[in-house]
Amino acid sequence: YQGLQYEAENPELLFTLGYVEMERGDIAATMAALGKALDLRPDDQRIRLTYSRALRRYKLKQPDPVLLK
Repeated sequence: YQGLQYEAENPELLFTLGYVEMERGDIAATMAALGKALDLRPDDQRIRLTYSRALRRYKLKQPDPVLLK
């Protein structure tokens, strides 16, 4: 399953895998799958939007450095 997202050349499959991984909370697998889907189909607005949502979720999970001081 994990290797499939790196080897697949089907942007729809990669998008689906990325979305599922995002819902599971696996940010590394999400970014790998959606990043490759975006490379294969850079003009697909649905992939771009989901990729940006994944980035936003990842940033929200990171502590704010200002608050750590």
